[in-house]
Amino acid sequence: MAQTLCNSDGAPAPRVLQERFLDADCTGCWSGAASGPTVPARTLTLDWIVPSATAANGAAMSAAALPEAQARLDALHRAAPSAVETLQASAPVGAARQGALRVARGAAVSDYVGVSIAWKPPRTATAPATAWLVLAEALPAGAEGSAVERLLVRGALTLRWQPKAGTALSESRSMRVPESADPSRLRMVGWVEDGSGRILAAAASVCRPT
Repeated sequence: MAQTLCNSDGAPAPRVLQERFLDADCTGCWSGAASGPTVPARTLTLDWIVPSATAANGAAMSAAALPEAQARLDALHRAAPSAVETLQASAPVGAARQGALRVARGAAVSDYVGVSIAWKPPRTATAPATAWLVLAEALPAGAEGSAVERLLVRGALTLRWQPKAGTALSESRSMRVPESADPSRLRMVGWVEDGSGRILAAAASVCRPT
């Protein structure tokens, strides 16, 4: 595993996870300003680009579209967005203790980056849980033609965990860095859900100079 450059140590945990889903052929969704009510403090917003059902590989943003985006929609029991509007979903994050969930990444080497997620479940937790670990690119407003800043999902892993009393759960993997992504802007976001889809804990990395 590469030396950690970015991790969630000491970073405030998100209180709300907001997810925006854009059809890969909806360039207006990407370039336009975000709409909707004001988000609460410590809301973490992810942008998923969903493969277009109509334009397929000919879609304007097909290079950034992820099959995992459809998998995430399926997990949320939501239909794919239309080609003319952004689909938004948000959920509160449970009041887990600080540091209950940790995410991290190392340096990108040969188009791959080492990533990890670790969860310290409550001692009473025994039900199966699902962990999501997302590699996202932080894009400032104005970048890539977007009017707003975005945390664009570039890859995602799904893990099935079975908690045991007093035992931490963790996973380390390598994830591919897309050719169009800037490695210096990559962040890690992770969360753990129960069987009903409720978010038990969430974390987002902060990158610090080494």
